[in-house]
Amino acid sequence: MTQHLSLPSGLSIQQAGQKSRVLRSPSHQFYVETKPFGIYPFCLAPVLPGETLKNLQMQSRVVTDPVVSPLVGWWAEYYFFYVKLRDLGEAVKSAVETMILNPTDPSAASLSGIVETDDDVRHYFAPGAGSAVNWVERCLNKVVEDYFRDEDESATTYMYDGVPLAKFNQKAFWESLFYQSEIDTGTLPTDAQDFTVYYEKWLWLRQNKMVDMT
Repeated sequence: MTQHLSLPSGLSIQQAGQKSRVLRSPSHQFYVETKPFGIYPFCLAPVLPGETLKNLQMQSRVVTDPVVSPLVGWWAEYYFFYVKLRDLGEAVKSAVETMILNPTDPSAASLSGIVETDDDVRHYFAPGAGSAVNWVERCLNKVVEDYFRDEDESATTYMYDGVPLAKFNQKAFWESLFYQSEIDTGTLPTDAQDFTVYYEKWLWLRQNKMVDMT
């Protein structure tokens, strides 16, 4: 069935042009004092809905005290991560999504349900009398937990002076160390995954002549 649309005299329909994206070129200057193996955030940039990162240029000048070995030196590494809103907790996800999808509702533009009132000088967070969101800390914890920790560890498992630590980037013998209390010879495994863990520990003990069980 074909339908025709009748327009009043003098009116016409024209196809609307696609709205072009606006190019943004923000610049972030930073000055950070760091300690070895510390994970320090040095910039935080909001990504607006519909934006795409086209180019990123990073420059830095690193000054340090002389190291003992003039040949080995040390590494200064920088990482850039994209952290989604849904990665920052259910309260932040729900509130911000509502603000984006329904910006005309005054009651939607509120983060009052998120109570973070402790001052955090390291992350430039000073909420004052009201509540606010410590965006730097939330993003940092998510990045550390997902990229610098094992599955059974949290972002605060390894800390020094309030700063999360990165792992040593070389494999060595201590990667195979574990506590003697972890060796449980009185409990039988209940599934294949548990059996694999026990079997690998038993092989290691046999190879090092620490047990003679068959």
